[in-house]
Amino acid sequence: MISCSQDDTSQTILENENTEVEDENGEDEGDNEETPTESNSLKSFTVDKNGDLYSFYFHYDNNKIDKLAYVNKLDEITYYSFEYNETERIQETIKYIANPSNTSVDFSNSNNFSNAESSLTHSYHTNNKLQEIAGFGYAYTNGLVDQIMSTTMFPTTNISYDANNKIEKTETYLNNHDPGSPRYFEFDNKINPFYKLFDEFGFVVDKNLSIPNNGSIASEINRVLNDLYCISPYNIDQKRDENNYPSYNVEYTYNNDDYPLEGVFTYEDQNQQEVIKYTIFYDYFL
Repeated sequence: MISCSQDDTSQTILENENTEVEDENGEDEGDNEETPTESNSLKSFTVDKNGDLYSFYFHYDNNKIDKLAYVNKLDEITYYSFEYNETERIQETIKYIANPSNTSVDFSNSNNFSNAESSLTHSYHTNNKLQEIAGFGYAYTNGLVDQIMSTTMFPTTNISYDANNKIEKTETYLNNHDPGSPRYFEFDNKINPFYKLFDEFGFVVDKNLSIPNNGSIASEINRVLNDLYCISPYNIDQKRDENNYPSYNVEYTYNNDDYPLEGVFTYEDQNQQEVIKYTIFYDYFL
């Protein structure tokens, strides 16, 4: 099991995710009360790699995600907000410049959402299924994504399902000279919260956040999130490569409603001859 140890600064961030500002009379200023959310709405998840923490905090308004904060291993906080269309699907994701003086996640501080850095526009098919975001298009069969393709044609990923809506394999083509290498997935029958967000709101975690690939840890996190965020209603418990060799295994613990509380990912790095483990912790509104 991976250590959950963290320094005092990380602890401060985790404890103050719902920081509120009070006036001189001790009353909250502005819209600081938490909007009631549906049971099992994803509140946060944290990736722990040998004590390095990467955390994501969700804020909801009328049971829809309206804000998000990403805290990297250096405790730098980047905020995002989401605009919705008339069918209550995410229409635009806005990223804000990180404030280096921030020491805790504070959704109630409007200054954290005043300096936009960039934005992404989402488009949808007539059935409200996500069509395109950040230069990647989505195609569906029987309501499930069966192809993700760059608007420049490559890279392209084809996804094949079995009769139980579980992925049999994916084939990714990086360019027209690469025949692709199939990846095989095995799933449990529990709820994948990332797919639920994708299906309900059009939320795509890795394309929205654009986590900088500034090292092997970020690269690994991107790879796992890319596998988890929108492919299947169920949770991946094993991934195999083109030679049917396990790329990684996952062991989950679940709550009584079949939502994951913890996932321990285990990789075997054949090049480095070492086993890599890290844990994702999930937290939900009750």
